[in-house]
Amino acid sequence: MKLLRFSLALVAVLVVGLLSLRLLFPLPDRLEVAVSTSLPMSRDTRIGAAVLPAVVANPGKSGVGLLAAGAEAFAACEVLARAAERTLDVQYYIWQADTTGYLLLDEVRAAAERGVRVRLLVDDNGITGLDGPLRALDDLPMKEVRLFNPFTLRLRNCCPSDLTSFA
Repeated sequence: MKLLRFSLALVAVLVVGLLSLRLLFPLPDRLEVAVSTSLPMSRDTRIGAAVLPAVVANPGKSGVGLLAAGAEAFAACEVLARAAERTLDVQYYIWQADTTGYLLLDEVRAAAERGVRVRLLVDDNGITGLDGPLRALDDLPMKEVRLFNPFTLRLRNCCPSDLTSFA
């Protein structure tokens, strides 16, 4: 019985501690951030011209292409980022600070630098070590970097500036 009471007390202390952190380090006010929506598909781009006939032929449906291996999926992402002419919308649950993560981030940055509108949404739980590179990407024109489930407590010496401004 003592163990149960101790466990409940410990859980209560942890919950109160976590709530206190949220009060001390709240999420930023997002009222000034504009709503962002995807751009409609257009025949004016190579990808749009290739895909739009299938979209028109199958109204209300979507398509999926299954990729069997990680290398195949990475190659597809790299090719699509390089081929993007007008817009590039990217969503990832886990984007790691590893070789493929940096290579794909470089392709996304290159797209933004050549005038492609880039929208990147990543889960904050999966971007350990990427605060600086994501901040640098967010500072470029023609891009939006947003965090899903943002952490409000960050190490201040890990990156040039605080990522929570675009959380």
